[in-house]
Amino acid sequence: MPILRLLLCCVLLLAAAPAFAQESFHQIRVPVADQSSEARQAALQEAMEQALVRATGRDDAVADPAAAAFVEQPNRFVQLYRYEYTPRGLELAVRIDAAGLRQALGSAGVAVWSADRPPVLVWLAVEQRGERVLVGSDEGEGIGGLLNNAARRRGLLLMFPLLDAEDRNAVGFSDVWGGFAAPVMRASQRYATPVVLIGRVNTDVAGDWRARWQLYVDQREQSWISTGGGLNEALDQGIAGLGERLLALYAGVPSGDSSESLRVQVDGLRGVRDYVRLERYLRDVAGVTQVMPLRLEDGSAAFELRLSAAPDRVQRALTAGGLLRPQEEPRPPRLSGEGVELQPEFRYRLAL
Repeated sequence: MPILRLLLCCVLLLAAAPAFAQESFHQIRVPVADQSSEARQAALQEAMEQALVRATGRDDAVADPAAAAFVEQPNRFVQLYRYEYTPRGLELAVRIDAAGLRQALGSAGVAVWSADRPPVLVWLAVEQRGERVLVGSDEGEGIGGLLNNAARRRGLLLMFPLLDAEDRNAVGFSDVWGGFAAPVMRASQRYATPVVLIGRVNTDVAGDWRARWQLYVDQREQSWISTGGGLNEALDQGIAGLGERLLALYAGVPSGDSSESLRVQVDGLRGVRDYVRLERYLRDVAGVTQVMPLRLEDGSAAFELRLSAAPDRVQRALTAGGLLRPQEEPRPPRLSGEGVELQPEFRYRLAL
């Protein structure tokens, strides 16, 4: 496809520009009264507060004076913003410089989420008005959407089982409802994450919602209960409990060292849209702080990824989202024109 070469400059500009079409952890939307500078500044400060909660995993992040100081200077970390009219009214869509915020919080001694924290696989059984259901990956805006909103606000990434024939042959509603970990953990192996959450939600005799949770991290179990007057409240408090427990395992004060990098090549690109989608995907991979295009060829693109996590962990994260699949073993190091040894290049192919 020669057109890829002809459009290289255009593509790189499109890829480098932050986009709002597919939200990432770096993008935040807040309501705004109007387009005045006063309303905009207030909205940017609110976006900054939300960014701090996502980065630290703490609902009370702004209670830390070192973190709260950043709320007063949001422009320091805002890469882009724009106004959008939505069914909810006028909103300000803001893209945060997540790497810069992370580095600043580290310099201030504030603990943040590890860049290579794994996703949480959630098996959730819900009993509502006599109906019993398991929540799967196609839940969309339903119960799964409520959980995702609560997790996203705290910087957590959830995944749900496909509930296809393989899952349903291995796990039934009664297994999840009863908290029987053995069949659930066996079925979870196909999702390749060390963190599994089992939840059961229903209403009590008073009509309030009650959720029981079992968390397994590398087979170690923790459990807790969350309640609420509504389903959303009970789920939100459950995810708050999840965040508290994972912070002890996957958070710390970052060193700010992003000297490591990884060179990757991705094949199977069918045009400009695939390139732009790929660049955005790489930018949001856990542990990647910067994406630098190296070359663009017919159906193929290469990038250098600057890292804030160990390269082997980033390699695992590259395929966790489902867009990429490994193509072959890494190429051996080769020499540049100056005789400098280059890093091995890992090859992937678009899976979707």
